[in-house]
Amino acid sequence: MKKFIYQNIIEAYSGIMHPIEEEKFYLIKRHYEFLLKVSWIEDKFSILLENFYEFHESIFQIYGDFNKNSKNHIVAEPIGQKGINILNRRLLNLLSSTKMYLDQLMHDTSEMGKKYDIQSLYGSMKKITHEYYDKSLSYQLLEFIRNIVQHKFLVIRELVFVIPIFAQVEDLNAVPFFVNAFISDLEKDKKFQNKI
Repeated sequence: MKKFIYQNIIEAYSGIMHPIEEEKFYLIKRHYEFLLKVSWIEDKFSILLENFYEFHESIFQIYGDFNKNSKNHIVAEPIGQKGINILNRRLLNLLSSTKMYLDQLMHDTSEMGKKYDIQSLYGSMKKITHEYYDKSLSYQLLEFIRNIVQHKFLVIRELVFVIPIFAQVEDLNAVPFFVNAFISDLEKDKKFQNKI
């Protein structure tokens, strides 16, 4: 006959055990597994946030590197090209992890709904994401750009540092900086015309 017990971490080292009814044991196990699944969903969201942070941080890093070398055009130009490559990579990471999170969230809520008898879980998540997509231009643009980057071309084409002709050298730590995409290329896509 099976015996069911529980222990806390300290008790596990000292060998102390508490008996527990089989029904309660499996109920606790079920809830524990559910919480692990929720925790795993949070971990995936953390990946997305970290990629957003790295994209944001890279913009500031490139801006700082250019400012340090802006008096030397030979050095500044390669920094710009390197920056374009870095930002395209960071953007691809961000967009891919966002899509991964949304897709796996749907998969996870579907599996959790079946396993834990929460039939409304998947339906609710699907409804919420569709509603946000329909009313959020940012969400639509994110999906559109992700498809473009994944299947057609990289969207960040140039970095523009605007140095006013009247600026003094000591003022160059406030140079306007733009990350540009070629909108004309995006506008050729039918989804852009229909949606955006």
